Amino acid sequence: MVTANAQEWLHELGGPQNVSDTLDTLRQLTPDRWHVLIVEIFEGKLQLGKPFWELCCVLNLFARRRAPAKYLEIGVRRGKSMAQVACNSRDCDITGFDAWISPYAHVENPGPDFVAWEMQRLGHRGNLELISGDTQKTLPQFLRNHPDDLFELATIDGDHSEEGAMRDLRNVAPRIASGGLLLFDDLTNPNCPLAGVWKHFQKECHADFVFYQNLDDHQGTGIAIRNPF
Repeated sequence: MVTANAQEWLHELGGPQNVSDTLDTLRQLTPDRWHVLIVEIFEGKLQLGKPFWELCCVLNLFARRRAPAKYLEIGVRRGKSMAQVACNSRDCDITGFDAWISPYAHVENPGPDFVAWEMQRLGHRGNLELISGDTQKTLPQFLRNHPDDLFELATIDGDHSEEGAMRDLRNVAPRIASGGLLLFDDLTNPNCPLAGVWKHFQKECHADFVFYQNLDDHQGTGIAIRNPF
């Protein structure tokens, strides 16, 4: 879907309809101060009518169009990103990893029970597994326990150290299904910019993925599409 019509897909990704659809899902979530800010950003972008996309926009469009069977997310917090998949691909099996350190970014981090309740409230019907701890240990163990699992969609938004972020990318990349998406957030986040990690990852995996990135909107988002050829 994406590789064959990349420019058309990217145009739709940043278009007002997808931004509006993503915002509709965001508005259904239980807010905190940062969530309120995100909703206000989306509302402002819609009013301006200019192309805009970030991580949640990618998840929303892909989940609606591809209905992935399996989604993996590193860095769940309150489930803002996960909700885009849970709402738009309700039967998708979702695995989420987080340390659920609280407070996080000066707000409460309510933990996996809250996230599970949110996803159920949003109508998610698939299996949901939420794994607590450091992905340096929990992710390799999960992958060993599920040696045949492939994911059509995955998000890396957890450990924001350069070493930790690269480790998560390297661990997840081999498990992306053909034509699937691997997403990476915070390329331009002023507190923890990860554009250098993303650039290095592209050099390592250039033959396996087609890469796109948005360095202009929000905190910067990278997309790696598993080459189906």
